Amino acid sequence: MKSVRVFIAIILMLVGLITVSFFSLTAWQCAFVMAFHFVCVLGLVWKNSNLTPFFLFMATFVFLFIGGRFWVTLVDPHFDVLTRGNFFDWRPFTPKEWKCTLKCILLFIYLAGIGYMLIHSKQKDVKVERPTLPDRTSFPNFLSAVLIVLGISIAITTLPRLVTAIHGGGYLSLYLGSQNSAAEAGSGIWNALLWVFFGIVMVYGNKNQRLVAIALISFKLLIFAFIGQRGALGCLFLFYIWYILKERQVRITSLIFVGIVGLIVIGISSALSIRGEGNTGELGVVLKRFLFAQGVSLSTFVDSTRVDAYPTLAYWSSIFPGVGSLASIFSETPIFASDYNFSHYLAYSLNWEQYISGYGLGWTLMSDFYVFSHGKLFFYALFSLIFGLVCGAVERGCYSSTICQIIVYTSFVNFVFLPRAGLDSILPMIVWIMIIFGVVQLYFKLPLRLKKKTEK
Repeated sequence: MKSVRVFIAIILMLVGLITVSFFSLTAWQCAFVMAFHFVCVLGLVWKNSNLTPFFLFMATFVFLFIGGRFWVTLVDPHFDVLTRGNFFDWRPFTPKEWKCTLKCILLFIYLAGIGYMLIHSKQKDVKVERPTLPDRTSFPNFLSAVLIVLGISIAITTLPRLVTAIHGGGYLSLYLGSQNSAAEAGSGIWNALLWVFFGIVMVYGNKNQRLVAIALISFKLLIFAFIGQRGALGCLFLFYIWYILKERQVRITSLIFVGIVGLIVIGISSALSIRGEGNTGELGVVLKRFLFAQGVSLSTFVDSTRVDAYPTLAYWSSIFPGVGSLASIFSETPIFASDYNFSHYLAYSLNWEQYISGYGLGWTLMSDFYVFSHGKLFFYALFSLIFGLVCGAVERGCYSSTICQIIVYTSFVNFVFLPRAGLDSILPMIVWIMIIFGVVQLYFKLPLRLKKKTEK
């Protein structure tokens, strides 16, 4: 059946590419065609593996960050928002840019899905035993100390921003000042460390320790959601769904119902957050505005293709941690965030006045692949396929390897947010996982392999 699903995906991809390349479509027709392919890809991935992090990543991709504006146009043809720019760059998309964008979307969703299905498929009636710690180990006490440090760190890093936002800083308080110095990269490294230890606790900790870790991370994300970072609330919601249901066979109808309820709750909460002042009205209007705002990654991708050359440091910082900090130490001239970060450089290039005021466009995984391939669709397609293969390999490894489980727990929130972010939110963190967990594992002699228990 796996080969059949892959064959169907290839045929659908070719049909979609021909349609968007050789036919002139109205906005509503384009929205219908893309919505059809979104549903097809999501259905194939669901049939292949049920509820997994990769499925939830694809769901945020096709329903929110990239697909959001397609769904708004499909529901309301008069609300044509597909080829609009954004507050950084109001230039509408040219026909050539639009066709290239549609082809890139189709190539990504199908080839990533194909790569994933080639490696991973659902394991029926298979459960994995939790790792057994060595006798007389002090590791549980170490985890308790880690939780205390996590709690203090989260309080120190989040509560001051909440106070600033309440007293007038608003949503921009999350970002003001981050453009001015590469030293700000240190906060990103510290945030990565928090998530790495969260992953270690979730794999090796006892039930109470896991619950405390989830409570701490939930507190952190809820604070950011209240300030206005709506993606934080959505990612937390998806984490709860996955964590509770990951070992169960979930019906697609139940998941659709939960998804609709979650979308309504998040849409309403966005209107009530500090960032959502003035975003009120009927529920349908609020949801359309919410989908329009979340679908900004569509125009972000187009904008990212308009920049000819990105800083060399940005390529390295997408893979390795601390590049900005190291560059600021050894450089004779000041290093700014726009010198080592794709997102910052894009915002600075398009509208430096908005940028220095604290605004930004974000980034998207599609932009990473496009920039790394230098606009060559063959290499872009290859990167998309490799991405799916790697995701499938990591999820499959969760049945036998503690490292794979730590990677999934550590990167889950950033992973499902990838359509609105970039590789720099995932790959440097994986490097930290290898370093930190390597040291912890060697010291405490932790088991690396998991026992698979099959229920007959």
